[in-house]
Amino acid sequence: MEPFTRPHHYVLVQALLPGSAAHQARTAVRQVLLQAGIDDEEIGDAEIAIAELAAKAETHARPPYALRIAATNGEPAWCEITDGDPELRVVSRLLRGMSGFDPCAMWFQESGRGLLMVHQLSRGRCGVYPATTCDTGIPGKAVGFALPSAARVPVRRRRLFRSWAAVRVARMRGRS
Repeated sequence: MEPFTRPHHYVLVQALLPGSAAHQARTAVRQVLLQAGIDDEEIGDAEIAIAELAAKAETHARPPYALRIAATNGEPAWCEITDGDPELRVVSRLLRGMSGFDPCAMWFQESGRGLLMVHQLSRGRCGVYPATTCDTGIPGKAVGFALPSAARVPVRRRRLFRSWAAVRVARMRGRS
């Protein structure tokens, strides 16, 4: 992959096929992070987190599914799974509840354990927000987390969300 000079630029956008989304996402994340020189342990954490998000999208949301990896200053910094379900409340409530929450108690709850794992692996640098799907432009959501390489570059999560959403909306408006 060529290095990107613009901050907040997508390194990879890949549609994920239902039934194998977790495997496809895990493989793609490993490839991007290996090329970025990230160590194996951090790659393993990112693979676990992205596989969990992809599996949850297939279980709880509707297609189309996609993996998006964004870069800041040429370094892969943010990874997300998009789906065709615009409902944010459940994921948002679960993520909000993890701040200052006892992680041990969460393991006994009926839902949210996968998000807890993503929250812990990303050291709380994860989130959910409205997004459009890449292929169809269908309103949906993105659930994502900061990649290990993000520790090497300054990343302001909320600012990234806004800039990516603005770029996507501008692209969609340009098509009509």
